[in-house]
Amino acid sequence: MSDVAGAARADTALLLCAHGTKGVAGAVSTHAEALAARGIFHSVQGGALYGTPKIDCVLCGLDAPRAVLVPFMMAAGYTLETLRTRLAAHPWGERVHLADPVGVRAEIPEMVAEMGEAAAAGRGWAPGEVALLVVGHGTRKHSASGATARASAAEIADSGRFAEVGTAFLDEPPEIGEAVAAFRAPACVAVGFFTDAGNHGREDVPELLAETGVPHVYAGPLGPDPRMAELILKQGLAAA
Repeated sequence: MSDVAGAARADTALLLCAHGTKGVAGAVSTHAEALAARGIFHSVQGGALYGTPKIDCVLCGLDAPRAVLVPFMMAAGYTLETLRTRLAAHPWGERVHLADPVGVRAEIPEMVAEMGEAAAAGRGWAPGEVALLVVGHGTRKHSASGATARASAAEIADSGRFAEVGTAFLDEPPEIGEAVAAFRAPACVAVGFFTDAGNHGREDVPELLAETGVPHVYAGPLGPDPRMAELILKQGLAAA
């Protein structure tokens, strides 16, 4: 690291922004703590669009001359646009550089595939004999919200590691039941394309999978994976 780059990071705060609901997503707080301990940036803090602490309040409390904000989001869709609007209206907005969301990183498909393989192995299934379902939130409000999930699924499908690979969403078609019904494989492994184990990633997906009646295993959401901290850091360093 050059002296110039080191000085720039020492004067720069790294912020992580999750969607949030009733509070900051647990994963974003965990990753922020892990990255703060590395001492690369002036400070590292997590916030949320909804819940507490709101990203607006986090911005107001900054004690660094500038900041890089990494969206802890899986797509460049509706939620990211909401964050852009919020940032543009904030007094600190001009001093904050908005990075790309973590979900666009090239490492994401491999992480999804490895989670699926580990879940399959836990049930004694060979990945090449089962289907992998990548489950995202999606939304009809923005056409790009499901793009990264679809792209990850397509890349994994091209690798031939699973018998079949598909996508399903909670708020746009295809729904989980429809996607599972289209598989020919006898069993399904699902990975949640979510940044946290909130209601969607922890409760909704398992319930909808159970309703299909197909043998399945849910690997859980991607966001809490410790490797996500490194991807957040890469996004932050690139933007800084």
